[in-house]
Amino acid sequence: MDVSIKTENEKFKFRVCGLIVKDNKVLGVNICDNGFFCCPGGHVHLGEDTKTAIAREMKEEVGIDCGEEKLLAVVENFFGGEGKVFHELGFYYLLSVKDELLQTKDFDVLENDEGELKSLKFKWFDIDKLSQIDFKPKAIKEKLMKHDFNFEHIIYKD
Repeated sequence: MDVSIKTENEKFKFRVCGLIVKDNKVLGVNICDNGFFCCPGGHVHLGEDTKTAIAREMKEEVGIDCGEEKLLAVVENFFGGEGKVFHELGFYYLLSVKDELLQTKDFDVLENDEGELKSLKFKWFDIDKLSQIDFKPKAIKEKLMKHDFNFEHIIYKD
């Protein structure tokens, strides 16, 4: 079971995301044509630690085994729209991948996410050109553009 809480107008979710950086490019994913890109990842299950969750999510979504390089950021992201308020707690891991497992080519995946089929479109973005891309959360996008790979706790209110 995912760690998320919903009320009529509010939603909390606990996520993990993986930053895969290769040749000054970062891997992003567009989920179900939602209009923006983000880091691959997903919900943490109840009773699951974040290191196990990120390894599981990378296997499910990207199809590869990743090594945890380091925890890059913990992001408390507050955003909203259409009368809804969202609070997302995200652990962002900088991941290591064996070069032979992942090439910098775009690819698509149809994921079965607990019975719901989701279209995932993976694309590599040049970090120095991320300012031109709708990549979320904005705090992680800005961190990448600065080439800042030091740990940070970020509270972001959009």
